[in-house]
Amino acid sequence: MAISAGQWVFTFAACFFCSVWTWYQLRYYARRDTPAAYFAAVFISWWFGIVAVVVLLPLDLSAAVYGSEYISDDKPSDTHNLVQVLWKINYWLTFIWCWLVCPIVMEYWAAGEFTFRGKLRSALRHNVKFYAYACSGLLLLGVFVAISHGFGPAAVAGYLVAAANCYGMLLIVLMIGYGIVDVPRELWLRANPAKQLRHLEFRAANVESCMLDAKCDLEDSIRSVNYFKSALQERQGMLTPEFEFNSRIVYAKADAAKNLPGVIVTDSSYQSTVEEFSLSNEGLAELHYRLKRAIVMYERAVYQWEHLLTRSLELEAIVAEGSPEQPYQRLTSGSVDSETSSVLLVPWRSFFRKLNCNSRGLVGLFRVLAVATVILSSILLWCECVSPINENFSLYAVLLDLAGTSGMVQLYSCMSILYMSACAYVALFKFKYLEELALHGDAQTDVYCLLYNASYFGRLQFSLGVNYLSMLRTKDAENTAFATLVGDMDVVPFLGTSFNNYIPLVIVALAICTMFKALDRVLNKIGIETITTPQEDISEHQERIDEGRNLIQRTRTRRIQREARSLRNESLHRTRTIATT
Repeated sequence: MAISAGQWVFTFAACFFCSVWTWYQLRYYARRDTPAAYFAAVFISWWFGIVAVVVLLPLDLSAAVYGSEYISDDKPSDTHNLVQVLWKINYWLTFIWCWLVCPIVMEYWAAGEFTFRGKLRSALRHNVKFYAYACSGLLLLGVFVAISHGFGPAAVAGYLVAAANCYGMLLIVLMIGYGIVDVPRELWLRANPAKQLRHLEFRAANVESCMLDAKCDLEDSIRSVNYFKSALQERQGMLTPEFEFNSRIVYAKADAAKNLPGVIVTDSSYQSTVEEFSLSNEGLAELHYRLKRAIVMYERAVYQWEHLLTRSLELEAIVAEGSPEQPYQRLTSGSVDSETSSVLLVPWRSFFRKLNCNSRGLVGLFRVLAVATVILSSILLWCECVSPINENFSLYAVLLDLAGTSGMVQLYSCMSILYMSACAYVALFKFKYLEELALHGDAQTDVYCLLYNASYFGRLQFSLGVNYLSMLRTKDAENTAFATLVGDMDVVPFLGTSFNNYIPLVIVALAICTMFKALDRVLNKIGIETITTPQEDISEHQERIDEGRNLIQRTRTRRIQREARSLRNESLHRTRTIATT
């Protein structure tokens, strides 16, 4: 049976949705100074990742469910061949892009060298260790496959797919176990402005401390540049023109960084700085890398502190049933304004922000969404639990059986996979244990974090598809072109077969640990601070809330006093000017 017009319409509409979603997410997360080439690299990775699970897999399933001649024992149908070609293109392009291109490009951006060759050499050097470990692991797995099952082209592709899927499934299980609890919890938190305010006050001291640490790192980097500059003055006439030109680039960046809000570096402060960089091209490149990173981290930390201050003021007004308009304007006057550009780019966010600040109806909406996601999380958890059972108890499979048309199969499967993806990717986008994986909204994410995240986003799509098909446990799922593509990994014992059925059971344990914050408590016991949500039964948390509340109030008071002095001085200046004239 050929793909119907309705299926094509749904497919193209889903592709359009994926394009819009990817563009919006990039505009929301990427810094405004992100070069177009890096922007495109992240866009490609995210787009291929979301298209695979939202477009190709539902199309594949609908064609398998409503096509009796979709595949036969001797010859697959033309539809099966078409979808399989699309899967192979998507899979291998994504494989190359996320395992080879993205790691090199992100290290290329982070490199402190000044030429294309130097940046590329640095990027390759940073990736050599990772590629060495990966190749060693693949080689050992290949030897095992060759000894146990023979070695041929099918085995090579099979163990590559199995290795990538095993790595991806471990991450998928970890992230779904986190997101399946965090999504409803986050929505329920948004339905309670008072709890949101306590949450911000609890984090206030830590956020300010991070900002001060970033400020110290930036000032140290500027001092190092000053030291480097003074040391080179003794070698005037002995430096190459290229070295002098590159040095001026670093000096200009350091001078611009001195003008950032709150940065104070005296002219003599560099004299006490210990020499950390050799007076060579390598030392200059290392200094340049450190300065670039320090600038990005400080600008992000300043924004996070400013956002916490403004958001806490809005929440105070909501709790007190007041309007935050006037104090919000006073607080942000003269501060870092990243919110303005985001509102201009996405006009409906301004409307939503006003609605969120002034309408208590959204509290009820967030509660309804929280209850709905609790139901969806429970269904997902049930389907993961029954996936190893031979009998089909999966609610996802029942839902597809109830669909009356191929278009409804696409819709139902798309909705199921979208929620699975949301649970997985919410952890990827905000995972608090790895700074490189975390994305920061309102255009505060640098190229390195974007590409790091994009490489994992693309790698996990196929493991997500394998996990979804393993929960269906139907003949139609086995007849999909995607199942044919990943079927090659059956040549690898356990990792390519039963591993995919039993590893999802770990999600249950991880969900319980996330619900009761077990991992956070364990890490805190050994001295690693991770808990970012206040616990009512812990007295130290209440002390942190009181400390954060006082810190926020002191900061507001200082800013209001500073603005009042500025207005008074400006008024006196105008009066003196008028009197003089």
